[in-house]
Amino acid sequence: MNIASKMLPRSVKQPQRNEHRPRGEPAFSLGWAVIVVLAIFDRNALAAIYHWVRHLPWFLEMFAWFFGLPYMVALAIAEGGWQTWLKIVAIVVVAVVFGGALRSGKKR
Repeated sequence: MNIASKMLPRSVKQPQRNEHRPRGEPAFSLGWAVIVVLAIFDRNALAAIYHWVRHLPWFLEMFAWFFGLPYMVALAIAEGGWQTWLKIVAIVVVAVVFGGALRSGKKR
């Protein structure tokens, strides 16, 4: 028994060592929901967001690409000259690959 467990009230459950606790998944899912809604209802908004980021100063654009990489890749795919079905498949693959990266650790 360590000191931290003695200081907590008995009603507070202490997390187990290998307990999976998602932290960023709700915000990540919300970001994808926004992209899907904009893709369905207002494609020009996606283009405007992509071009707005592309016209930022280089250090801010780098910041946006670093912290919003899956979304920026999806926007770049959406702005590409590919066929529509190929864009959809590529964006879904990006969402699944980056979404799976958040789910590390053992689930019980």
